[in-house]
Amino acid sequence: MRRILAALVLISLTSCASLGGARHVGTVSVVTAESTLGAVQDTEMLLVCAKPGAPSAPLCVPQPIHKQISAKLAVAFGLVSDLAKVIRAADPNAPMSSQVTSLLASISKLIQDILALIPESQQKVNLRSKLEVK
Repeated sequence: MRRILAALVLISLTSCASLGGARHVGTVSVVTAESTLGAVQDTEMLLVCAKPGAPSAPLCVPQPIHKQISAKLAVAFGLVSDLAKVIRAADPNAPMSSQVTSLLASISKLIQDILALIPESQQKVNLRSKLEVK
């Protein structure tokens, strides 16, 4: 998971002209963060106890934990929205602000917190491998 944060921060700090500048790279960071959260959300929803296809306890996510995860996801998606606003408001020729790095770090922390709440299962292993930067 630390590799995800490192990749998101690296993308946000890189303002190489071949990548379209800082604003373009920031936009890619927003898309990456949003798709990462989407993958986490989709996987967690498949693991909620008593849902069709969910594994049995202790591999499923109990309802109280699901509510905690949903709340953290709501905050994280809100931060992605904030990140998008910061990037849209940024001067296309200026380097990325430290606010971008801070928002990405907060999103990454929430993802780590969510993953810690999901019981170990093959789905979680698959999710982690999908999220890792190779």
